[in-house]
Amino acid sequence: MKTQWVPLISRLLWIVPAILLFLCLNQAKVAVDIKYTLENGKDTVANVLEMRVNDRVDIPFGYVSLQVPLEDGTDLVQEKMALPYTLIPHVQHQDQLDVHVLVGASQQIVISKIAATQWKMAALQSSMCLVGFIMSAVGVFLWNRLLRKKGDPAEESPNLSLS
Repeated sequence: MKTQWVPLISRLLWIVPAILLFLCLNQAKVAVDIKYTLENGKDTVANVLEMRVNDRVDIPFGYVSLQVPLEDGTDLVQEKMALPYTLIPHVQHQDQLDVHVLVGASQQIVISKIAATQWKMAALQSSMCLVGFIMSAVGVFLWNRLLRKKGDPAEESPNLSLS
């Protein structure tokens, strides 16, 4: 049977390393943004407006909504700020949280108690995506090269001789 789809599919496989590269860059930016706000932001206290923790086994997650009073008398409100599930116990059941605020930054509010761990987790995820990108890019490159040089291995007739 002719496998006319193999060359098309093998080229479409480049989507996998592209997605991993995008995730790598995204997580690197998140890590840098959190660390920047942690290091350069003003240390203050935020009021917890809402905290939600979902302990479902299949999809555990949590978020917090914060209200930070600023020096100019206004409030900066961060709705549904996602929290790493493993770090939720460090901030759960509190009415106020110590935060670092940097108005105008990509990550305007970070929770002081968990921000160092958060940026390290994002950096680690970025590095894992980078490894996945390299491995998948090499694999897709070699597979496409094999198809280009020798054709589809599935079209070769198997050698069944036992001698």
